[in-house]
Amino acid sequence: MTIRSLPILISATTVTPQSTVMEALQIMIANRSNHVPVCDGELYIGLISVNDILQKLLPAGVEMPHGVPDLKFAGDASRLLGSHFRHLREQKAKDILHHTPPLDDDCPLLEAALLLSHSLTPLPVVDQGGKLLGMLSRRGLLEYLAKEAER
Repeated sequence: MTIRSLPILISATTVTPQSTVMEALQIMIANRSNHVPVCDGELYIGLISVNDILQKLLPAGVEMPHGVPDLKFAGDASRLLGSHFRHLREQKAKDILHHTPPLDDDCPLLEAALLLSHSLTPLPVVDQGGKLLGMLSRRGLLEYLAKEAER
């Protein structure tokens, strides 16, 4: 069985590479999702997640391989984060997207389950031409499998 035959793909509102990060964030907030696909026309090119945005807000000095033990010395960083946010909101989606490899619509179900188990985001599903068909989520796949197990 391939994912093409499953009725579980989530349709996704997309942004273009030229959309601003703020436009992408507004879509995520409105849709109560943590990601938005970036498409050039109908062709999928990557994802932007709330985590991508949050990581860009953090000052480079606080990013360490094992974390910072204590940032109390920084005090109230709301101005700093706000300043970074104002700068970030005008950046283009193409500048912060990450290239999550999509699933082909003929991907076997077991392979899709394996890839989802290692992914932090739902996975985009594309047809043979690269057109985004929707997103496959862990919850959607598990919901489908639970219903199938009841049959």
